[in-house]
Amino acid sequence: TWFLATCLVLLVGVVAWALWPLSEAELYRRGAEMMNSDEPIVWKDAQKQYLEPYVERFPEGEHIAQVQQFLDMIEMRATERQFQARNKLGGVPRSEAERLYAQALAYEQFGDSVTALEAYESMIEVLETDEANADDNRPFIHLAQRQAAELREAVGSTDRRDLLDTVMAEADN
Repeated sequence: TWFLATCLVLLVGVVAWALWPLSEAELYRRGAEMMNSDEPIVWKDAQKQYLEPYVERFPEGEHIAQVQQFLDMIEMRATERQFQARNKLGGVPRSEAERLYAQALAYEQFGDSVTALEAYESMIEVLETDEANADDNRPFIHLAQRQAAELREAVGSTDRRDLLDTVMAEADN
């Protein structure tokens, strides 16, 4: 009987250990580890298994800002892929945020970096004040912020005269 009692205690212990919820640090560590991947499917798994549970269980947690950045990255990537698919098929923008993003992206693709940068910046300003659609606008705001940062780095100056001088110099060569 002592053998059966020991086995029962071990079995209960293993089951309890397996079902024990992960700590705040462990949820964050595992989620962050998965976010290092380049695979969107791995990001989605991290979101469901670790990041969303972290936000639910530890809304004021030590790593909440980083976890929210991870969730924003996942949402931004999904939104960007949906936008690209809809845009490729000639679909109509589903929201004002999507329309503004499409317009700014068109300027960028045309090569008008300064106008694209201005469009992204004004889009961010307009969408951040639209509290009624804040959840729908958030991924487009993040996309615009990313694109604006890349343009600022690539263009250097946002002065139209500087841009015109650069374009004219390139045309002369």
